[in-house]
Amino acid sequence: MIGDVMDFNKSRIEILSGEKRVIINFESVEEYYYWVENGMGFNRGVIFDYENKKIIEFLR
Repeated sequence: MIGDVMDFNKSRIEILSGEKRVIINFESVEEYYYWVENGMGFNRGVIFDYENKKIIEFLR
């Protein structure tokens, strides 16, 4: 699925996809920093796996 980042912190990210608000928990602080370094930011587009609650990539 594709959505937009609405909010995030070191433990989770909130994504708005259509009318759904999806919360994905980070498995570790290292995962959080990995995504910060690889494009995570407010109002950024994100591709994610809804069923497995995993981030695939952030759109540039």
